[in-house]
Amino acid sequence: MKEITNAIKQFTDIYKSSLSPDWVNIICGILLPLVISVIVIFQNKKINKNNEKLQKNIYNHEVRNKKYDIILNSYVAYIDVVQSLPLSKEGLNCLSNNNPIATEIITNIINARERILLETKKLKLLLKNDIELITTIEQLNTLYQEIANDITFGVVKKTEINTKNVLEKIRQYQQLVESENYDKLFEKYLTIDEI
Repeated sequence: MKEITNAIKQFTDIYKSSLSPDWVNIICGILLPLVISVIVIFQNKKINKNNEKLQKNIYNHEVRNKKYDIILNSYVAYIDVVQSLPLSKEGLNCLSNNNPIATEIITNIINARERILLETKKLKLLLKNDIELITTIEQLNTLYQEIANDITFGVVKKTEINTKNVLEKIRQYQQLVESENYDKLFEKYLTIDEI
């Protein structure tokens, strides 16, 4: 038993002699956790800041995509509505008769009129600072509203449609949407920058 006690005493002496002073232990015990805590706090702040930046980038990307979709749909809408219009004198005169095709064409014209009105409102809200674009779409909207009113009122009241006047307005409308200027007005919003 004495041997075991001597071995434990030797082990204890060796252990005590190899230990650093108490002040080193105290400093390491206090400072090391503080340093690690400060490092963790700064890392968390950096991670949070990066996450906020990433979330803002994702949000801005989604907003740009929605804006792009609205503008592209509007760009196409002003061009597409021409398909709803009879583009000849014979086509306009045909509407005065009571035939099923006339009813379908009038329905398409009325629906297109509502679509143009809606697209005009969207673009005016979205791009209110682009005076040139807003002026052009208001002009397109006004022309289309006049064309649609002339045709639908003529058919509903069963009066003769002033084909010369309506065809002139249709020609003006087509010239506006087929012009280079029309494309250029939308181009700045529809250009996609690659990463």
